[in-house]
Amino acid sequence: MTEPEAGSDISRLATTATQVDGGYLLDGVKSFVSNGPVADLYVTYATTNPDGGYFASTAFAVDRDTPGLVAGGPMAKSGLTACQAGEVRFTRCFVPDDRVLGSPGQGQLVFRTSMRWERSCLFAIYLGQQERLIQECVRHVRDRRQFGKRLADLQPVADRLADMKLRLESGRLLLYRACTEIDGGQDPDLWIALAKLAVSEAAVATALDATRIFGGRAFLTEYGIEEQLRDAVPATTFSGTSDIQRQLIAREMGL
Repeated sequence: MTEPEAGSDISRLATTATQVDGGYLLDGVKSFVSNGPVADLYVTYATTNPDGGYFASTAFAVDRDTPGLVAGGPMAKSGLTACQAGEVRFTRCFVPDDRVLGSPGQGQLVFRTSMRWERSCLFAIYLGQQERLIQECVRHVRDRRQFGKRLADLQPVADRLADMKLRLESGRLLLYRACTEIDGGQDPDLWIALAKLAVSEAAVATALDATRIFGGRAFLTEYGIEEQLRDAVPATTFSGTSDIQRQLIAREMGL
């Protein structure tokens, strides 16, 4: 979905899909495409009816070897290096009618449905990351001694770990609630936005707390703490920024 000039605002896609005999011609550029440099199949969105409002865009499944599709190399990122991201360019790229996902004009509906799953299930990864960091911090404070005491015996350190645990379990419960609403066929948007916001912000806060607990060792690559922080920061940006989640929550509250 993301383009150089369309990230959070998905209603103004510059990529177009012009209907021709038997399919569509795609023209445009997508950026920050997850696994873009190595993918065999791309799910993409393009404007098919500029005046269609909510029904202006259409979703497509496009094979990598389709003429007119060019995938760029991996972007140099500070984190999430296991998931390459890159640019994908479409130039009069013919996509047959049978590669339309859903129906023409249902692009935003397809995207909204995929985002419901992505903003909930995908962020379970960050629950695991937080749990791992807490376990590593607990082991560290039990062994590390300062001022003649274990770090674990210092109240500020224990308080920090308690806050880390609180954030983890609060986010976990919100995530479970969001998935329960999806499974139950209810309107899950409020709970998904709450869960995504809580888990992503907690991931950053917990990684920062871990750097404070480990001190200078946190910046040594052998301990992996700095890597966890670099991987946590993007959680507040991809799949909708934290500010976007707050807007969604406010809308669901009737504001």
